Order: sequence, then structure tokens, then C-alpha cells
Amino acid sequence: ASSSKLVWFGEFHSEARICAFLDQLVRSLDDGSSSSSSAPTSSRRLHVVCEHFSFEMNDILRQYQREQSLNFDQFVQAYRDIGTEGHKLDEYKSMLEYCRHHADTIQLHGGFIPRPCASAFMKASTDIEKTALYRSLSEEKDYLPDLPTLKDVDALLGLDEDRLPPIPAEGAGLAKPVELYGSPGHYNLFESLMSGRDIYSLEDDCPPPDDARRKIFQAQLIKDWAMAHRLKHVVDSCPPEDVFLVLAGKAHLTHYHGVPEVYSWLQRADGKDGDPSDQLLVCATMMYEAGLDERSDKENDEVAERTILASEVVRGSLFGEGAGGSFEQPVADVLYIYDEEDWSDDEESEEDDSDSDASDAVKKETIEAYDKVGSTAATPGNARKARAILTYLGYTEDEQAVIGDQDIYNYQGVGNPFLLAKIQKGEQVIDLGSGLGVDSFVAAHYVGNEGDVLGIDIAKKEVKHANARAEDRGVSSLVTFQHGDIEKLNDVEPDSFDVAISNGAFCLAPSKEKAFASVYRLLKPGGRMSICTTTVRKNLDVETQWPLCMKMFVQLDKIKPICEAIGFKNVKIDLSDSDLEFELEGVTEEDFDDANDKSGREKIHVGSTEFKHLEGYDMNDLCARVVVYGEK
Repeated sequence: ASSSKLVWFGEFHSEARICAFLDQLVRSLDDGSSSSSSAPTSSRRLHVVCEHFSFEMNDILRQYQREQSLNFDQFVQAYRDIGTEGHKLDEYKSMLEYCRHHADTIQLHGGFIPRPCASAFMKASTDIEKTALYRSLSEEKDYLPDLPTLKDVDALLGLDEDRLPPIPAEGAGLAKPVELYGSPGHYNLFESLMSGRDIYSLEDDCPPPDDARRKIFQAQLIKDWAMAHRLKHVVDSCPPEDVFLVLAGKAHLTHYHGVPEVYSWLQRADGKDGDPSDQLLVCATMMYEAGLDERSDKENDEVAERTILASEVVRGSLFGEGAGGSFEQPVADVLYIYDEEDWSDDEESEEDDSDSDASDAVKKETIEAYDKVGSTAATPGNARKARAILTYLGYTEDEQAVIGDQDIYNYQGVGNPFLLAKIQKGEQVIDLGSGLGVDSFVAAHYVGNEGDVLGIDIAKKEVKHANARAEDRGVSSLVTFQHGDIEKLNDVEPDSFDVAISNGAFCLAPSKEKAFASVYRLLKPGGRMSICTTTVRKNLDVETQWPLCMKMFVQLDKIKPICEAIGFKNVKIDLSDSDLEFELEGVTEEDFDDANDKSGREKIHVGSTEFKHLEGYDMNDLCARVVVYGEK
């Protein structure tokens, strides 16, 4: 890094191990050892351009770092008072404080367009309104390149010269919308994040963008273009010996697409060298993405190295084997592969260690089991049994008609989030643990054409099936499914959703605090959640062998304090339909006898002889299904 003029760092936001690595990186870049300049180190400055701060936050950055009229706590409070970005700054404290104490050699810069500005541009209802707003953001605020610059880039790339509106006299030429350009490789990456498609597989080709994907891609591009534009301003205003570090979510940087790609275009269109040879791209990757799940494997250096080097993320995306070689640049020049799990310290009890192992095992089991379900979800199932369950849970006839015969047997859940969610037309909804898409399709019916639904699930094959069904149903412009972990949704925009629903995913979330904190971060102020989950009414006795999933159930009396500590208001725990065992009308015992099921569909919770000893337990006394309601 010290030999590079420009270092890009793609991160998962606010992860402790990534922030510690960044702290070391900043100190290394600031140590005066750069070989990219022959100038005396005393004149060399490091500029850190951060996604975490919008352009309008440069004033509080100056007060904190340069003027030092704000200490760290006051700075964080000022950040929260502005309230548009929503990152957790505490994890970055060491790095930020180092920058503050070395203000003579380091300068912090806000690097992102304010989220309300980006949101207003995306919500513009007419082409005239969209183009007028773009001109305001570019010409008045200088948040984005102006139209002449966009046309220069188009000419550089050989794009249609009529793609953009003409450079107008005042009030003229506004009827054509501004559509920011993204390369096919960038769209390939973006679409894979949305669909869960494996971009390094030789079998999964990138589908052409539909209207819904094109719209969401523009939301990504406006951030990339704005950050690249600001970076160019910073670089152009600095002496040649200065160096630069850009911090952003990895989705904005990988394979040198996104911000690096746009920055190169802007430089070249301005007659400057856009060659990345003096740049370095570092990206963070979780160990489980590199095939390391078990703690014992992670702690065995030989096994860890062998597994990492054999993993697809390294072979396909870093070394360029297989389809990964179709990218002009590797996923990164350096992969920082870190352990995403917060393992207990050595001095903690063996019981605590076993809890960590159980959490890791639950997540791994969940992914494997639900990927199997996703792989057979297109096979028809028992619609009669599904309708009986949905009727018992309070789904109306209209809602079941919306779900339809081809999806009703793919219902996955423990309750009915719609009874409390009260979704309205035009609202933005996120479905956490969206599974095969059933609840998301119901939500799309309620929001109508004016709203949007985003489904998140940890099982890629379920995401793939749900997206295919949305396409088949003709609702892909309203509903999008994306791969993700509900405890780690830092790449999803904060303050974006009116309603968050979930139906069963929180049962298996190892950290309920992280899962509910994700919900809080994603909701708009005044937004609400309706989370269906299963709880235990009392402590499970330690002498009984319980299924791993039951060990993950949260205690009933702990949910409300957890939510209130996070910041939720008006928290309610609905126990009106709490039984785990109940009788259904219109079905027979044969419907629940899996020996009679010849469909070949993979299933969850079909019983195991390993837990026959639990048949004598009253599960309604031990557990409770609940709906957790709260407002931000």
C-alpha cells in the first residue's frame, strides 16, 4: 500500500476486525514511507475519503479534526443529529482519533452524496423532474458531474451521443431523463448481489436488466458517480506528492468496477491518466465466503490456508480461473479474509465457547438446509395442507388468492406478520428471511405499483427461486430478492423502509440483538416492524438434549428489553396466537405423514429419531410463537 498513490478499501461496515485493520492501514500510509514520491515526507499528506460521511458533513469533520472544537463523543452526536448516513462510528474510533491527532499529515473527507439527495433523484416521478434535479445536484451543489462532463465520458466510451439530454439553455431540453452509465461488468456484479447468482460459475449467465433492476442499478450508480466525482476534486486540488485512501462498501469497488471505474473515466475524459497501475484495491472477505466455517479449521493455519486457496472466491475471483477470468481486473489486488464470528476470549467459560460453536453451527445448518429446499421448490407440494396452515394463521382468502396455487405450498413461517404490519399502498417494505418469496408477494400486493418490496435471505438457492417466481408472476418491478444475512446488512441503505416484516428467520438468528439492530437501522424514522418468531417461555434444562434450533430461540421475557434498548418505541409482544401445537381443519394425518410424500421436495422440521425423547413434552407450555411489533 505504501508504494501506491491511491488505495481503495472495500469493507463490510463497522466490523471490529475490519476497523482494526483499517487503523493499521492508515497508520502505515501515514508513516512517511511512500515510495511513490520523491518529495520530502514532511510535505506529503494522506487524504482519507470516506463513504461513512456525506458531502454536507465536511463541516463537522473540519470541526472535529482540523479545528478540534469537537471531541469524539460530540462529533458522533453531531453526526447523529444530521442523521442521514447512520453508520456506527464507535468501531472506527481508533482510526478517526489517529487522524485527528495527526491533522498535520492527514485530512478526512466526506465521500458520499447525502442519502436524501440520492433518494429524491430516484423518486422523481417525471423525466423533466429527474433531469432538473440532476442539474441542481450537479450545477448548484457540485455533488455530481455536470451534463457536459457526462457527454465527454460517453464520447470517450463510444456510447450513443443521443443517450443523454442535450446541454440546454435555461429551461430547455429537460424532457429526456439523465441515466447514469454503468458498464456490463458492473451490472453483472450488481445483479449477482441482488439475485444470489454465482458470478464465477460457468453455468449462470447474467440476465438482461428489466425495468426494476435498471431502476435499482441507477440508485447504486448515483453513489458511485458522486463519490468518483468528489474524489477527482480532492485529487485535482492536492499537490502531486499526496496519497489517497478511499473507504467504501465492497459492492462499490470490487473488480475495479463502481467508483474506481467511474473515477478512471472522469480522469481520462479530462485528459489525465486513468491507469490503475499506481492504485491498490483491498477488499474484505468473510471466512465463510472462503469455505471456512468451523472454528477448529479457522484456528488451524495449515487447514485454513489450504481451504482458502482452494475456495472459489480465491480461485475464481482473485486468481482468475474459470468464469472469474472474464473480468479485466481481479476482485481485488489483496483480499483481507477475516473471521466474521466474535469468538469468546480464552478466559471465558467453556459454556460460552460452546454457545459460539452452536451459533456457527446453526448458521451453517440453516444455509445448507434451506439451499436444499430452494433446489426443489419448483416441484409442486401439498397445497391443501398449506392452505389449512395459512387459514389457521389468519391469512385471508384474498391473501391466499394473491399467493396463488403455484406458490402457496412454498410458505415458510411461524405466524402472520400482516396482522400487525398494516402495510399501505406506496410503502417500502423489507422482508427479512424472505425464503421462497410468499410473504413478499403478499406485501407487493399491498404496496401496489407505487411501492417496493425487498426480500433478504441467507440461502442463495431460495433467493434464486424467489426471483424467478417474481419474474414469472410479472411483479419483478415491485419485488426484488437479495442474498444476505439479517445480522449483517450493512450494504442495504439505512432509513429506507416504512415496514420490516419477518416470518421465522429470527428463530435461528444467533444474535437477536444484531438482528433487531439491523431492523432498526433499516427503518425510516416512524417506521414499524412486525416480526414473527418462536420463543421459549422458560430456560431449557441443561440435562436434556435439545435440537440446535431450539437452543437459538430467545427467551420470551427478553425480547421487549432487547428492542427497547436498541431504540424501538411502543414495543408489543403479541401472544394472541402462540400455540406451537394445534389442530388443523380440512387435512388428515396422511397429509403430515412424510412417508406418503413422493414429490421429492426437500423439507425442514420433519422430525428425527434423535429427539424422540421430546414427544412427552408440552411444547405449548415450553415455547410460544409471537409477533414482535415496534416503531422507530
